Amino acid sequence: MFRELRLVRGMRVEVGEELRGWRWGEPPVAPPPLGVRLSVSDVVGGFCESRRDVYLRRVLRVRVEPNGAVKFGGYIHEVFRRSLVALRRLVEEGVVKGEGGAPPALRLRGCGEGSGGGGRRRPEGG
Repeated sequence: MFRELRLVRGMRVEVGEELRGWRWGEPPVAPPPLGVRLSVSDVVGGFCESRRDVYLRRVLRVRVEPNGAVKFGGYIHEVFRRSLVALRRLVEEGVVKGEGGAPPALRLRGCGEGSGGGGRRRPEGG
């Protein structure tokens, strides 16, 4: 897992300040045309230079087999997800500093004991 994280870190790309975060001094953007919402990977991804793949997938809803780059991206997302789940479990069980588990402010809403349900729960014994 750490090998993959080092690989991702080595893939850094500089992003100009004007592209970071919300631009409070400017009016909001228009709603998406035809109700189509684009992900960051749709906009910056290099799957198809003309972005025809985005049109086919998002507008015409054509399903295509993901290429190696898309599969690798999914793998990296899964590495981060599993790492965060494992870290959260360690914190909540008191293994990482604080013997009493995570303070209430750090617990995710809808997860764990006393949440009132509605969230994803760990299977018994795991």
